[in-house]
Amino acid sequence: MPHRNRSSHPRLLPSVLLVAACSACAAWGAPIGPPAQARLVGPISLALARSVQAAVEGAALRLSDTGCSGVLAQFADSRGRPLTEVLEESGQTSGDYLTSLLFLDGTATRPCQNALSLAWTSPGSRGVFVCGLRFVQMARRDPRYASIVVIHEEAHALGLGENPPSSAEITARIAGRCR
Repeated sequence: MPHRNRSSHPRLLPSVLLVAACSACAAWGAPIGPPAQARLVGPISLALARSVQAAVEGAALRLSDTGCSGVLAQFADSRGRPLTEVLEESGQTSGDYLTSLLFLDGTATRPCQNALSLAWTSPGSRGVFVCGLRFVQMARRDPRYASIVVIHEEAHALGLGENPPSSAEITARIAGRCR
């Protein structure tokens, strides 16, 4: 009789890993379910797609914590409504809204020509432009910060303007609440 190895049971190992992963998620207090999917639009490199996907997953995980999602109450749209109210009117959670954003490679856009820019969008727009290689490099160096950038852009998509508050202030508030 031939020796049977793990490959003769192709479903066993993934199932065991899934159970272990779900147990770890439950132990860490993370939601159990499929990861948040980034909606990528247009031509985009594999490296950028992977970086954006990881950042969106990290942002969704952070936003599942009420302490983090509560940061949106600290910001208002151009009409003075807290962003949490804008979210409530949309009928979505912050995590749901996040997965409705469209991510595009903004490398050739004017805002991405600024060496400090990682991503940008206009208030109220669901299209988020990520600054290509610069975003990929930052996401590899600091995945937590990449997720903070995604939450920052979600706040703009919900209607938050800038200056005031400055981009640095927005990021600092989000980072402070979304550890």
